[in-house]
This record gives sequence, C-alpha cells and structure tokens, in this order.
Amino acid sequence: MTWLQLDGGDFHVYYSLDQYNNPTIPRIAIRMNGNHIAEVRGVAKDQNLDSQISQSEITSSKLKEFGSIADSYFKKDHDMKLLTQIDAIHRQGKSLTSNEIKFLYEFESKISGFGHNRDPRILEIISKRDLKSDLVLAFEGKYKLEEISTTLQEFLGGKFKVHYGDLDLSAYKTAGDLKLPEILIGSLDLSALNSADGLKLPHSIFGGLTLSRINFAKGLRLPDTLYGYLDLGNLFSAVGLELPKNFYGGLNLGALTSTKGLKLKDIIYGDLILRTIESADGFKFARIVKGDLDLHRLISVKGLKLPDEINGALLLPSLTSLKSLNLTSSLMRYLRLDKLTDETFLKIPDNLRGLDLRNLTSAEGLKLPHSIRVFLFLDRLKSAVGLKKPKGVTTYKGPEDIGE
Repeated sequence: MTWLQLDGGDFHVYYSLDQYNNPTIPRIAIRMNGNHIAEVRGVAKDQNLDSQISQSEITSSKLKEFGSIADSYFKKDHDMKLLTQIDAIHRQGKSLTSNEIKFLYEFESKISGFGHNRDPRILEIISKRDLKSDLVLAFEGKYKLEEISTTLQEFLGGKFKVHYGDLDLSAYKTAGDLKLPEILIGSLDLSALNSADGLKLPHSIFGGLTLSRINFAKGLRLPDTLYGYLDLGNLFSAVGLELPKNFYGGLNLGALTSTKGLKLKDIIYGDLILRTIESADGFKFARIVKGDLDLHRLISVKGLKLPDEINGALLLPSLTSLKSLNLTSSLMRYLRLDKLTDETFLKIPDNLRGLDLRNLTSAEGLKLPHSIRVFLFLDRLKSAVGLKKPKGVTTYKGPEDIGE
C-alpha cells in the first residue's frame, strides 16, 4: 500500500507482490477528495476490480480504514464478491440458489461495481442462461414456466402471475379489466389513471410504480413490497395513504399541501419530494433520506425537525429565515437556500459538497465549511472580506475578494 498527497486529496494504491516478493503490481486505487472517497478503481475491464481481488478481503479491509465515509462503497464490495462467486458457479455448471438468481437478475437493486461501466460479467452470465427457468428457480417452484411472461406483447396476450420486464401501461385511463401479475420484476407505469377504482396492483414490484395522476388515496392499496420509486405526484391529500410494508425507494408527493395523514417510513431509499408543503410543524420526517429532500415551498421552520441524514440535497429555496432551525444536526451533501438574505442563525454543516446562498448580501458572522468540493454560490454578496473560500470548490459565483 502506498499513497500520494495531491491538491484534491490523497491517492491510495494497493500493490500485490510479484515473483520476487516485491510490491510492484497495482491492483486497487482509492482516490480521495478532501476527507471523502471520490472513487475506487481496479485493473479489470472498465477499471472494475479483477476476480482475484473481488474474492479477497483486501478491498473491504482497506475501506474500513476510512471509517464511516466508506459506507457507500461497502455495497459495491459486497456485490463484486457475490458476482465473482456466481460467475465461478456458473462456469462450473453448478446450480445457483434462489437468492443468487435474484441477485443476478437485480430484483432488489442494481449490481454496483467499482468500474466506469456496468460489470460485463452480468450480461455474459445471463446471456448463457434461460430466463424463465431461472425465474422458476428464483421463486422455488411456486410458479410454472407457462405462468411467466417476459415481454409486454406476451403479457397483454394472456393472464400471467409473474412478469419480468417493465410494463408501460400508460395508455390505460381506467383500471377496468386490467389484470396485473402477482409479481412484477420491473417498473409499472399507470400514469394515465386518475382513480384507484377497480385497481388491483401486484403484491410485489421489484421496480418503480407510477401513479402520477391519482388525486386521492381512497381505495388505493399499494403493493406489500416495492423496490423502486413511488410516484404519487398529483395526490392532493395523504389521508388514508398507507405506504408499502416493505418499501425501498424514493417518494414523490409533490402536490401535497399538508402533511396531515402522512406517515413516512424510517428510511426513504431515494428522493423525498414534498415541494408544495409550506409548513411541517410537528411532522415526523424519515430518519434517513437516501436522496434529495425537496421542500421547495416551505416558508416556516416552526416545529421543523429535519432527518438525521440526507444523502443528497436539502432544498429550501423559499426560506427567508432560519430562526430556530438547526441545520448542523443533519448530515447532508448539498444545501440550497436561494432566498436567504440574512446569515443570522445560519450554521452551515461541515460536510457539504455544494452550497447555494445566492441572495445573501452580508457575510458578517458567516463561517463557511473547510471543504465544499463542488459549487459555492454567493452571487449577491457585496463583500467577502475576511471570508475564506473552502477547499475543493470547482464552481464559484461571488465576490472576487474572497480569501483562498
């Protein structure tokens, strides 16, 4: 293992030993950006990790050295190890387990790798296997070959209990005689439906669900399991809305004007869009939002307690005052406060990648994070005397007198 110190951050390289027991063969590169891991690369095709490294504990042990900042890379490490194991089993002509097949066909999530592109082994393995036979094995014989469809044309031509692939049924304006499968491995688009009357959804969807024209939750029974984005972007009221018991995706409730009746899961695995809510007094947010939290029209922070962790952006572009709001209690990557004109009560989290304070006019008392790394907008700031620019900023809009 060696490392170099560069302007943007350290660069760590792991070498394996050559025939003379010298560390001369590079295998893993970890590039840092400040105190954060920017990328991990290997020496296989498209800079994926090679199979020998994927099977070893080297990557995970190295990532552990970086503590919690490496959390997002542990899934990649897990996925690459499992894919390498499946590749070996497939080449040996042995049978895969139900869970291995579900992983290979990405039922619950996309397979993550360290390379620039999708790991080519996925398609190489799948192209040599029989899809329907694999699906029978995935559900441990519960469904027969003739009960599984794999194309939209095939699905529309009969009644099937399992469908593999996306179902674009956006032409249907009423549920009518629409017979949906029990299980869908793919996304379901019912964007033209404006009512849930007569709608019986699959009990499990391993993909997204679009119901973007339904206005009210009355009569709407969502799947028990949903591994994907849920689009209810035109829902006027959350009264009667019950989210899936097993919900692993983002949530669009962009038309809600009130949080009345809304009960969120502890973790939202994607963006949470509540862009028309003006007040969230006493509302219990998810503890963790894995994507953006969009509170576009929020104008009051009274009684507002933000999630503990926001893995994407916190969008608060309508707020003009932050009185009583503690931003530093939440972990987030980007912060947007377009209309804030007064820095009073503004305490900025230290871990930001981007900060938008485009209407702030005074920097008195303002303390910027040590590192931002992406963008910093201070467009209307009249003077930045005494203000130090964070390290790593790639896009800056503001006064020229900001210190370096």
